[in-house]
Amino acid sequence: VGAGPYTFTYLANNVPQPPITTSSNPYTFNVKPNIGTVYKLASVSNGNCDGNVSGQAVVFVFTPPTAILTGDQSFCDSANTTVMVDFTGTGPFTIIYTIDGVAQAPDTTFDDPFIIPVNTTTTTTYELISVESPGCVGTP
Repeated sequence: VGAGPYTFTYLANNVPQPPITTSSNPYTFNVKPNIGTVYKLASVSNGNCDGNVSGQAVVFVFTPPTAILTGDQSFCDSANTTVMVDFTGTGPFTIIYTIDGVAQAPDTTFDDPFIIPVNTTTTTTYELISVESPGCVGTP
């Protein structure tokens, strides 16, 4: 409220940031922190009067996940075995894999490793094609 331009300061994880002067109301600015950051207003003025400030914004930063598919390369006909998916990052993880080129329904899990049972009488190829965790697309 009041006529602009406005000058405000804010803190990023309690570290003072340089003042910003703008005539825009509301004012939006982009941030790209490499760690989770709490942004909090510290002061505001329109050149004539100091104003009151309140509020904060919390930005969470997630590491993109990775997933590696491993398992027995060969086993006896009709034997039961498993393949495993090992993850890095923060779950839950959603993966999509194929069996002989046919995409399977997505699986979402916190399990690490995630175990996929295998029981087949023919040579079968499993391939991991995607991995995601909250807010992040990863590398399979």
